[in-house]
Amino acid sequence: MKRALTIAAALIHNPELLFLDEPTVGLDVVAARSLRNLISNLRQRGVTIFLTTHYLEEADLLCDRVAILVKGKILKIDSPKALKESTNSCSLEDAFIKITGLSPTIMAIEKREEDIMWRDNLRGIYYIILKDVRTYYLKPPSISWGIVFPTTWILAFYLRNPVGFEELVPGLIAMTILFSTTAAEAVVINFELRLGSLERLLLAPISLSSVLLGKVLGGAIFGLIMSAVTTIGSVVGLGLSPNVPYLILIIIPSSLAFSSLGALLCVSVREVFEAQTLLNLPRFIMIFLCGVVCPVSAMPTILQYLAYTMPLTYAVNGLQHSFSTASSMMVLIDALVLMGFFIIFILPAIKLLSKKFE
Repeated sequence: MKRALTIAAALIHNPELLFLDEPTVGLDVVAARSLRNLISNLRQRGVTIFLTTHYLEEADLLCDRVAILVKGKILKIDSPKALKESTNSCSLEDAFIKITGLSPTIMAIEKREEDIMWRDNLRGIYYIILKDVRTYYLKPPSISWGIVFPTTWILAFYLRNPVGFEELVPGLIAMTILFSTTAAEAVVINFELRLGSLERLLLAPISLSSVLLGKVLGGAIFGLIMSAVTTIGSVVGLGLSPNVPYLILIIIPSSLAFSSLGALLCVSVREVFEAQTLLNLPRFIMIFLCGVVCPVSAMPTILQYLAYTMPLTYAVNGLQHSFSTASSMMVLIDALVLMGFFIIFILPAIKLLSKKFE
């Protein structure tokens, strides 16, 4: 009934040009035949009709010229009779199959479209990072949360036992990464979902996974900036001599792991305040079990096992190795584990975000 009403509304003013998008889909046999007869009568009256259809016998019956499209590209356009003759086919369906086979033309089109998609996704990720860093991260609340809180926390331990502050530096850097990457990451996605701005991003030629990756990389880059400030300040102020390549090898995957953790927890809930509340629990558990408050080796066995299920422990370990003479293999293991956490967090985050748009 709705389809018939739509077609009647299109014809009521006797148009000279008519666009019909799969008009017979969902109609019963009698209704479909009546509509085809109507289209044929309109064509005989001189009305120009653009008809899109997947029913090739319908196109063969009604159309003077047929354009065969693959992924928005016209491969061939001609009369139904000429298309069948040029492909030595008995039906338009056979001609369609032969024309749209895996020919070099189609493969070239698909490859070109894949290249365009990759470029669009990379461009979209870049601009999402730029927007988020400017809009959310380079603001006083995020900067203070990323630096002031970890510094205050470390100073509290130092004032309690004012010796060996150098030993606390790896923990300070690790917590700076943790709090700076998750400062806004845990709320940005839900905030933009409520505003509708995230949906507007999807109007661009960019995939949902690329949108989330752009969000995560924005948080990770902010974490890199804040950790660089903390590291340079600690090294210069205390006269430390870390292994810089080791530091980079640990700080980058740590930023990715913590930022993806924030994104995962953010898409797990509906409200902004729920994300912040949910994130505080693992953050503070990780702080107490990462080896800064108490060496992991001095903890009860069950807490040691629990500590090594958390990314902050590996970040602290890797940073401690960067400030010592540890072997490169130990640093590499910590970095690989952190990248593993990044993958573990980002994959379910993509699926949960997809469900929000179903």
